[in-house]
Amino acid sequence: MRPPKSVTIRVDTREQNKALFTDPRLKDPVLPRALHWQSAPGVSHILRVNVTEEKMQTGDYALVGYEPSSLVERKAGLREIRACWMGESRGRCLGPGGQMERLVAACRHPVLVLDTPLTAMADTRHMAYPEFVFDALMGWWVTVPQVRVLWLPPVGGMHGRRLLGEAIVRALWAAAWHDMKAGL
Repeated sequence: MRPPKSVTIRVDTREQNKALFTDPRLKDPVLPRALHWQSAPGVSHILRVNVTEEKMQTGDYALVGYEPSSLVERKAGLREIRACWMGESRGRCLGPGGQMERLVAACRHPVLVLDTPLTAMADTRHMAYPEFVFDALMGWWVTVPQVRVLWLPPVGGMHGRRLLGEAIVRALWAAAWHDMKAGL
C-alpha cells in the first residue's frame, strides 16, 4: 500500500491561537509543509500538508477525506479545560450532544489535545485548587477510554505553534494510515 503524496488539514474557523502547519519564516505561508514520517522501521515517506479553514461541526482539526478515522479537539489553557470539565461550559462540552460526545461518535480514533503546561496544575494565582481540574478531566477520561488524550505543553512563539501543528498532523495521519492498512 502506498500512502498519498499530500493531505489537507481542515482547521475550524473558530479555533483561536491556531496550530501552524507551515513554516512561519516562509514569505508565502500558503506553501504546503512537508512531514517526514515512517510507515514501518526503515521505510520513510514525505507527506505534503496543505491547509484549509472551514467551520467544523465536530472537532478543531481533521484530515480532509479521513474524518471517519480521527478528529482532534484542542483545549488551550487551564481555564478552558476548567470551564469544560467543571464550569460554565460543562454542558456544551460534556453534556448530551456536547463536543466530546460528538467527537466520539464522529470518528474511530478521537483525540483530545491539551495545550497547556503541566505546571498550570500547581499555579494557584488564577484559581484555587487547579489540580481539581486534572481530577475532573481524568475522571471523565476513564469513562471514555477510546479518546486519546495528548498533553502537548506549549512551547513559546511561532516555533511552538508549528510543533503543535506537526504533532496534530502526526496524530491524525497515524489514525488515517492505520485505517487505510486495515481497509476501513
